[in-house]
Amino acid sequence: MNRAMNRSTATAARHRCAIILRGVLLAILLPWMAACSHHADTTPAAPENPYLVSSRSLAENGLAALRRERWAAAEQAFQQSLQAAELADDMPQVIVAWYRLGVLYRAMQRPQAAKTAYAESLRLAEAEQQPVMAMRAHLALLLLAATSEPTATADSEKLPDSLYNAPAWPLDIHLQAARLAQLRGDMTRAQRAYQMVIAAQSDTAADATAIAPLQARAQLGLAELARQRGQQSQAKQAAEAALTICHRIGEPRIAAHAHLLLAELAPDGSAMAIQGRQRALRIYRSLHDMRAEQRLLTQLLAQPGGALDAAQRQAYQLRLQQINAQQGAAQ
Repeated sequence: MNRAMNRSTATAARHRCAIILRGVLLAILLPWMAACSHHADTTPAAPENPYLVSSRSLAENGLAALRRERWAAAEQAFQQSLQAAELADDMPQVIVAWYRLGVLYRAMQRPQAAKTAYAESLRLAEAEQQPVMAMRAHLALLLLAATSEPTATADSEKLPDSLYNAPAWPLDIHLQAARLAQLRGDMTRAQRAYQMVIAAQSDTAADATAIAPLQARAQLGLAELARQRGQQSQAKQAAEAALTICHRIGEPRIAAHAHLLLAELAPDGSAMAIQGRQRALRIYRSLHDMRAEQRLLTQLLAQPGGALDAAQRQAYQLRLQQINAQQGAAQ
């Protein structure tokens, strides 16, 4: 029985991590990928390769669909963007196109497809001597492995210290490295990398817009670290800072995670514990994320008696039954 309980606990932990990591990856990678899709700001007067123009346009369409979690539309646009990049014979664009597909498949919880796409991006980046893209793809593969093999820590020592000690890389890479260190239990490195992201300054309004989602996720990372250390007030402060950024720029998944963290910091049955979960529940419902909704409904129904009124409890029980029935029918 103990073994069965341990397996159940481990499965629940992996599921929770997968839900959180979907928002984490999108927050880390969407700002950088959006910047890549506007690569042609300094385009010369001479006509560009039409396939390259098409590839960038399709990538923008895919990014718009990805932000709204319209997976099928994003996949079609990204695959067509890759094909156009190959027809343009533009290797930098091909490398980025494979990477975008990896991000999409990871968000769709298709780990094998994500691994294949990331690995191809890494292989091509190394062949083309593009160290920044190679590092992005390498870290993405390590993050993917860390969620499915949480005890695998050997590769963490092989990463360069510059990921954690100096702003030597693009911010999204520092944030990837921070998340990886956190998953592997290296809290000191994780904190340093998160703080580098938060301390970053923007020179233009466009830069500020691109940096803000990364800083929201970094604040949330610091909140998680503080909670693990038992520093409740610091955890609450950082989670509230992340929530403030999300409300300003529109990052629903990170906002939901911040609400959840604040709820978990509050005593069971308290108004904060209930309201935080309810706000996260509304976000997940609007995102049509039934797995996350199922988890939140289960948590709400497990709150002490009296925390929910009879009508709320009945509505949550009915919705949970509907989700369980739909998932059972899909299997």
